[in-house]
Amino acid sequence: MFMKKWLVSILVLSALLLAVCPVAALADLIYTPPDDFLDMHFSECVHLDRDFYVNGKDGFVSVKSAPGSNNEVGTLVNGEVFNVSYTYNQDGAQWGVITRFEKAGQYDELRTGWVPMDMLLLVYDYISFDEDNKGKFYQYSGDCESLLVLGNDIVFWSWPGSGEIVMTQSVRNLDLERNWLVAERAYRDSAGREWGFIPYYYAFRNTWVCLDAPTDRDIPAFNPQPQPKLWNPGESQVSRNWLVIVIISVAAVVLVAAVLICVFWKPKKISAEHSVE
Repeated sequence: MFMKKWLVSILVLSALLLAVCPVAALADLIYTPPDDFLDMHFSECVHLDRDFYVNGKDGFVSVKSAPGSNNEVGTLVNGEVFNVSYTYNQDGAQWGVITRFEKAGQYDELRTGWVPMDMLLLVYDYISFDEDNKGKFYQYSGDCESLLVLGNDIVFWSWPGSGEIVMTQSVRNLDLERNWLVAERAYRDSAGREWGFIPYYYAFRNTWVCLDAPTDRDIPAFNPQPQPKLWNPGESQVSRNWLVIVIISVAAVVLVAAVLICVFWKPKKISAEHSVE
């Protein structure tokens, strides 16, 4: 009886802590997909959590049950985008685990699998933006208090100039949002607009807010996501066909030239009077 009361008290206390400190409870959570290989080798895996395009040379990628396995659990078509949550080094080759939903009767079933990282192409993201703009960030000296106006729909972007809105969120709880709406670093674009990097806001991570125009949805995409250059087996086959045609054409020209030389070119005969001294 005492143990039951103790357990109930612990559960109630945990619920109260979650209600009082939702940021601390949620901000540190890292999603781990339900994968058998990942469970067994978790200490050897590296957390990544970035999106990638499928980019197989044959136009698709085979999904395996484990790194280096011959057991195929699905195929992915070039251009599809998946999140790689963890990577694993298999004999010097990097593999990534993905999750996807597949039809299982009437419902969609969550399934995992492993794909070679060299058959994936990174989707440009906020980390890519950071790498491309090293040295351009600075410590934000102000505060975001002016953004916290009840009813304001604050616009959160993937990165400055991306043209991609992650979410819009109206200001509702000043006490809560005052702790979240804190710019970790700042950036000023070529038009003079100041941007702030927000690590966490209502379960959305790593977004940017234009501090000079926080509610403006129409900021032009001056730094859009680059278009991926994916393998296209059809184009590769066309290129190979043209190469074969060129080789055959050149060989045909050489052969015709050789035949013409044999038919029309004859060595000049030396006359008898010149041959006898």
